[in-house]
Amino acid sequence: MEYYNNILCISVPELTGGDNPIMSYVAYESYSRRCKEKGIVIKAREGKGEGNHALLMYENLRADIKEAIYSRLGDPYKTVKQNLIKTLIKPDPKALDYYQTYTKPDETHLKDDTVRKYYTNAIVLNAVHEVYVMRRTMRKKMGGSTYNIFEKIAESVNMLDATEYPHTLPNHFRRLQDKYNEYMQHGQRNYMSLIHKGECNQNSRKVSKKMERLFCSLYTMDTRPFTSTVRDMYLLFLAGNIEVVDEKTGEMFYRHDFYDKKGNPLYISESTTWRYLKQPANTPILNKLRNSAIDHQTKDLPYNHRHKPEFTLSKVSFDDRNLPRKCADGTFVWAYYAYEPLSGCFIGASYGRDKNIELVYECFRDMYNMFLMYNLPWPAEGEVERHLMSSIAASLEAIFANVRWCNPGNSREKRAEHGIKGKKYGAEKREQPNIGRWSNKHDAYQVNTDKDQRLSFDELVADDKKSIWDRNHEPHPDFSGKTRWQVLCEFVNPNLAKPQSRIIVRHIGHMTKTSIRNNDFVQCQYADYAIESTKVLSRLKPNNYDVQAYWIKNSDGNIPEIFLYQGDIFLCRATKYETYNEALAERTEKDETIRIEHAKRQANVIKTVKEGVEALAKAVIIKTPITRHCTQNPKQCRHC
Repeated sequence: MEYYNNILCISVPELTGGDNPIMSYVAYESYSRRCKEKGIVIKAREGKGEGNHALLMYENLRADIKEAIYSRLGDPYKTVKQNLIKTLIKPDPKALDYYQTYTKPDETHLKDDTVRKYYTNAIVLNAVHEVYVMRRTMRKKMGGSTYNIFEKIAESVNMLDATEYPHTLPNHFRRLQDKYNEYMQHGQRNYMSLIHKGECNQNSRKVSKKMERLFCSLYTMDTRPFTSTVRDMYLLFLAGNIEVVDEKTGEMFYRHDFYDKKGNPLYISESTTWRYLKQPANTPILNKLRNSAIDHQTKDLPYNHRHKPEFTLSKVSFDDRNLPRKCADGTFVWAYYAYEPLSGCFIGASYGRDKNIELVYECFRDMYNMFLMYNLPWPAEGEVERHLMSSIAASLEAIFANVRWCNPGNSREKRAEHGIKGKKYGAEKREQPNIGRWSNKHDAYQVNTDKDQRLSFDELVADDKKSIWDRNHEPHPDFSGKTRWQVLCEFVNPNLAKPQSRIIVRHIGHMTKTSIRNNDFVQCQYADYAIESTKVLSRLKPNNYDVQAYWIKNSDGNIPEIFLYQGDIFLCRATKYETYNEALAERTEKDETIRIEHAKRQANVIKTVKEGVEALAKAVIIKTPITRHCTQNPKQCRHC
């Protein structure tokens, strides 16, 4: 039996347990059910939860049950001593918050079991304080001594159930009183006094900070030594066989810094060396000095967490790759792609034997022709790799509103890298043999070099173009019922503008030097192109008909238009001059339409010339007699 919330209770196991129980468990269940039906409360605590049992209030039990308890156990009020400390233990939210938020010197928090231990100590000492104040006040009123109060309090604290209250307070009353005095210093609860002074100190640390620095310094040498080698070098250093110097400052490591208080060298095991070199706090620092910049960046440094755009063509990402299969001569085919992140479509591609800037230009031209073919706006942002594109930075900034420069080799940063990987293990893997990577563990993704089929350059390019088509027209994973290409065309950013062809073609197209002929046309790539009007002539430099023609072939291989510049000055757009059949017997309606257009252009030039002629005056020079005003002798004056 025990007191629970100042109520004398008997547990169900005490009532129904043993070979000769006070009452059987079946009788108890029947009695408990009848009390519940009548609204009689007999339970002070339910028996819910592992390790808990129901407590029945002694005074509320039936008279015959109380008599049976009395005859079996005696007078419960005399045999059961109430633990006043237990009745006064109450929750202390401030103590719990203090220990849960406490930060140790190494900026770590206390463990959960440690928090529970300190919190239990605090609430028990809170109850001790109430009992102590109560008994001291009572004894002083009665004129008694307060000498042995803590002896009785210590007895009550020691009687607490260790499973219910897992405290670590001293058992001896004098030590308990010392702990209490420290806790209630100046009349306030001092939660800090319960925290062990050894929390996170360096007393048990055999490897000092200087020793750890020496290990890390040796580990980051250019030879990239093993952990065992670092320990061997440390032992050689202690033995005086080698000296260790900081090359940056010229500072030497002194052996006496690695001796204990008795002057003996501090020897450590290989496992201890490994443990300190592999500390998570040391790992990024050591990797920075031991590994490549790309490995350090991808494995140790934090990165930006992004999501895809909400509209297509808000951004286009560019990247190069080797096609996974080789040509018949053993060389790889280089490819350069333009990738749209939201739809996952490849909207431009070029191929070549070498990786050069012309490969980049061809990809841009292919993308430009695709936009013209499908009447799509020009992207707002281009994402490119710095090392390959730095030479054409001015052109990129001219054709894109925003240019994002990515670090070379950082595959996480470029969206095109993600798309290329998805294409390789998606459309390519479904149709092409031997698509994989040598380092993959799954046999489906491993490359079998014994069955490596060698194809020609054109065959490899054709296979890759087919994989792009399959990729662009496969179902989109996030837009149900739509292909990637449908997403590209239907979810275009409404704020984008149409391609500015005169600017784009100048920066990514081909250039041919030519001149304006007959005030009407230029020749470019063995074809004639008509200028817009004779007004273009007024923009030319004096006596200079030389111009630069910028052009891009369309998907059919033709050049329907060119853009004329003289230096940095844009002159006009020139369209291809169409010809008509000179034989009247063979002339068609189209030929007649072309002939009429030619006649109009000729008439326009003639009219312009005629208007210019009429605007000029027909100048005639008339000599006028000169009146002499000189006063000198005409024979002597040199002017006369």
